[in-house]
Amino acid sequence: MLKFTAWIFFILALCGLSLWRMVPQEEIKPDSPLAQVERKVIDEYIIERGYIEASEKSVIQTYISGSIISMKESGTYVKKGDVVATIDNSNYEDDILEYGLDLKQEKLLLDINKKKFALIEFDEERDVIRRKEELRHAELEYDEEMSRPKPEEIKKLDIALKLGVLDHEEANANLIRQKRLYDKGFLSKASLEPHERRLASKVEKVKEAKLNITVAKKGVPDERKVELKQNLERAKATLQRSEKDKQRRLDEQADIIKVSEQKIAEMEFKRKNLVEKSRKSICYADRDGYVIVRTYWNWRSGGGYSSYAAGVQVRERDAIIEVVSPGKMIASAIFNESDFHSLKIGQKVEMSMPAFPGKSFTGELKSLGAIGKDRNEWIEGMAGSSGVSMYNGKIAFDQDVKGLQPKMSIFLKIKLTKPHKGLVIPRSAVKSLEEKNWVISGGNKIEVQGRYVNEFDFEITSGLNEGDTISKFFPKDNS
Repeated sequence: MLKFTAWIFFILALCGLSLWRMVPQEEIKPDSPLAQVERKVIDEYIIERGYIEASEKSVIQTYISGSIISMKESGTYVKKGDVVATIDNSNYEDDILEYGLDLKQEKLLLDINKKKFALIEFDEERDVIRRKEELRHAELEYDEEMSRPKPEEIKKLDIALKLGVLDHEEANANLIRQKRLYDKGFLSKASLEPHERRLASKVEKVKEAKLNITVAKKGVPDERKVELKQNLERAKATLQRSEKDKQRRLDEQADIIKVSEQKIAEMEFKRKNLVEKSRKSICYADRDGYVIVRTYWNWRSGGGYSSYAAGVQVRERDAIIEVVSPGKMIASAIFNESDFHSLKIGQKVEMSMPAFPGKSFTGELKSLGAIGKDRNEWIEGMAGSSGVSMYNGKIAFDQDVKGLQPKMSIFLKIKLTKPHKGLVIPRSAVKSLEEKNWVISGGNKIEVQGRYVNEFDFEITSGLNEGDTISKFFPKDNS
């Protein structure tokens, strides 16, 4: 029963809270002073804070990486050509020496490779010449045998046959004479046999001479033709292979020489570059003026900006010093992206400086940066991205102001439009969100239309009338 009662009360409490939330909460009790909507002359302007800088200055950059050996202090007056900083170049000198040794070794290797090229060319050319002679011999042999039988050869064979026939007839006549003597009993059988053998030999020679003529008239046999042709093709292929091997070896060696020459050229270029950089280890002033030492982000000490000084490590192209000419000064400021389109070159600027209390100066907006940077990049000690872009501007003084020094602070007031009458309320009375504006009037939140015109006023275009009363400050709890 108790549990049931507790659940009933809990449900009733939820319903009551829901009904209370559904009731419009229009009544907001003002907890701030009141202000009236009034018509007055509106002076629309932008107020910014800047600093003084020289119109003529130069930035001294480093040309090498290394630690700073010495440098001028801020405020030191220097003349054009004076040494303002010296960077340690010992690492460059070591690299130059090392490159010198490597160059000598590489040039010696290049000389060896060129001699190898000449040796390869000599050896391969000798082999090619030998192969050419072999081919010439094969061609002569082929031509010689393929042109047979020649008339001269046939004549020689005919003469050999005739001589063989004459020798055969002489041997035969001689044998006949010896047989007659044998028949008469003047010779023995043994004395007759040499003549018979000589006749048989002459008969064979005649047969051989006839066979030679027959073979010669038939020409080169097919088997020999094939052999001769194969010998010729083999000699040609061997020559071509020898020439290709020669060219391949020469090309390989030429590539080695080319790579070595390119390496030498690269090393000489790098060494020359190092020599030039080493000579630029001393930074000189390029104008007469005062030295201003620049700052850098010192991440080694946990973050924060520090001034460049002796012992600090720098990189190439680090801007370490400004030389400011003690002449005409200008004002420099950065403007919020919300004001960018309201600013125009040539707008008049009113200026005041703590260094000149009670005095005001006039000037003109001479330049406005076209490319913005994140707000945190402009402010020393800030990291990350703010999401808001800022644009730098330069303001020239209308008159010569004596006693200006670089880095003096200055307050700028830039009028955006001509003064005009309108309904205004205090800027603090307005709450803006997503291009909508609200004020508190009579305890109610009212939407109004208008725009912020300066650091104090909001111009009303609709939603309020002249003489209406509103809260001077919009309550924070009702934002």
